Amino acid sequence: MINKKLSIVNIGGSKRGIFFSFYFTYAFLMIVNFFLTPNPYAALHSGKAGYQSLVHSTSFFINPAIILLISLLIVWSIVDKKAIFDIRILLLISLMWISSLYNNLIVSSFTTLAYDSIVFLLVSIFALNLQKNKDGQNFTFKTLNKVLIIITFIVILGFILTLLKPNVYGYLPFEFSRLSRGEVTLWNITSVFLIYTTLSIIAYRKFKIKVYLFISFFILIIIASTMTRSLILLTVLPFLIYVFFLSKPIVKALFVLLSILFISIIFKIGITNFLMTGLDSAGNFSLEIFLNGRLELWSFHFNEFWKSPFLGNGVGFMKESFYSADAVSEVGLLLFFSEKGLFYGLLISYFLLTALFRSIKILSGKSNSNSTDLQLFMAIIFLTMLPNFLQDYGRILNIEDAIFWSALLFLNYGFKGIPNIIISEK
Repeated sequence: MINKKLSIVNIGGSKRGIFFSFYFTYAFLMIVNFFLTPNPYAALHSGKAGYQSLVHSTSFFINPAIILLISLLIVWSIVDKKAIFDIRILLLISLMWISSLYNNLIVSSFTTLAYDSIVFLLVSIFALNLQKNKDGQNFTFKTLNKVLIIITFIVILGFILTLLKPNVYGYLPFEFSRLSRGEVTLWNITSVFLIYTTLSIIAYRKFKIKVYLFISFFILIIIASTMTRSLILLTVLPFLIYVFFLSKPIVKALFVLLSILFISIIFKIGITNFLMTGLDSAGNFSLEIFLNGRLELWSFHFNEFWKSPFLGNGVGFMKESFYSADAVSEVGLLLFFSEKGLFYGLLISYFLLTALFRSIKILSGKSNSNSTDLQLFMAIIFLTMLPNFLQDYGRILNIEDAIFWSALLFLNYGFKGIPNIIISEK
């Protein structure tokens, strides 16, 4: 049984579910970490940014991965240390260790293996607890409003700090250029662009609250000015998903007209290079430029997979290889096959397909009227982050990774029609 303390965490007397407990625990610790770091903007990019500032940092005061682990442990302690294990997660962790043992990488990759095993297990327990906590699956007006007010404060704080101390707390040149780039660092480390947009959609759909949608559009404009493709995608996709699945036909038609207008403006102000990032200096399309080194990276992992298809090449095998191209982390699902083997990759693929099917079912047709707020939230989060995940590194190192994996596993647990999973509770 899950202790009642799990869903009774107060913000000014209101009740909050496990998810908000976890998110705000991480956000609070990361904000403290943000201010303890001399130059968080540079730290977020491993020292490869913020050179114009008098202070420089190559890393955060505390590694965000450690803060993520601490946050998960804090939330786990709320349930009196009662853990619910999915046998499939234990199998995945076992395959990871077996692969590294087979390839003699246990010693060199021990820290990575230990961290990934603990965090993966805690996230799976977190997702199972979210699914079992039926009382916290629907958001009240009071809870949702207070959560959005707090995140709005983070949004405003991050924006002001970036303007006050550029190259220290972020950088916003407002040039709509991929050359100058830019970011609001506090937004990035707390993933507000993803959480805020999705919650504002649910607040509008359920309670007709519009103010947070307007603030979400403000966030979208700021992120669009930075020309960071992944962040723009994470901010835009929740709106696209809402319009496609949950809106009325007239809203769909209006959205199409606004999209045409927006695309026209893009061509007019000359930022087509952002959308067509494969253009070389002469204006010709180049697949190599478009993929930014990813093609070579994917080819490397594909070839390495065939060298050891069943047990993989072990966690961290790239450090032992002769691979030296620019792209390193943009490999996504293929990494699971090349690093941990066929069975690991197929099981992850099964999780992904199940979550994809469940997300579409939750959002489409009559199902969305019977879905809980948390189910809608997780479905939108999963579909929003799936494109990034398929070409991302796949480890759980920050709040954004943890949110995606929580959604992925949540959507695999506890739904009618899904075969019963073998679990044990201690």
